[in-house]
Amino acid sequence: MNILVVEDDQQFARLLTAMLAQDKESHEVVHAACLKDALARLAERRFDAVLLDPGLPDSKGLPTFRAAHDRAGDAPVIVISGTLDDALALEAIREGAADYLVKGGLTPQGVRRVVRHAVERGHLIVERDRLIHDLQAALAEVKTLHGIIPICASCKRIRDDAGAWQQMEEYVRARSDAEFSHGVCPACARKLYGDLAAPA
Repeated sequence: MNILVVEDDQQFARLLTAMLAQDKESHEVVHAACLKDALARLAERRFDAVLLDPGLPDSKGLPTFRAAHDRAGDAPVIVISGTLDDALALEAIREGAADYLVKGGLTPQGVRRVVRHAVERGHLIVERDRLIHDLQAALAEVKTLHGIIPICASCKRIRDDAGAWQQMEEYVRARSDAEFSHGVCPACARKLYGDLAAPA
């Protein structure tokens, strides 16, 4: 995984990097010491997760999180603060933070677990959004069958959006899950086969 650590304390940034290095999965950790550098890194490449100290030399508190979160795309942003600020923690979580950790209580296992869980939740959210988008697109396509459908009064072919005339079966099959089973109704049977179609 590619992880961006946004932390102005060089020693703590090295500690986080060492904690992540103990994982069985390999991590590439990129360090940014201020918000400006972090936003530049996020513009250059995609990261799997962002570990963010909200108290940076060029930005403090919730605006720091918002700026990083807006630029991070699908990557979860985990806030790691030197103090427990309940108001900041709750607001950051409400606005999309994957987690809020306090530096003093961190363990290597805890940091790695939080990162793995945040990344997995991020993947599930992306997949959910993709499925919702696909479902909405499918429903929009099916809804076209409820509108005005131009149909030939003679041969019963349907004109599609491109102006081509299609058999009714082809038109409906392309826009829904419907399948057709062909038969002959009694009126057509009498018309086609006369007395042979009469019931015994």
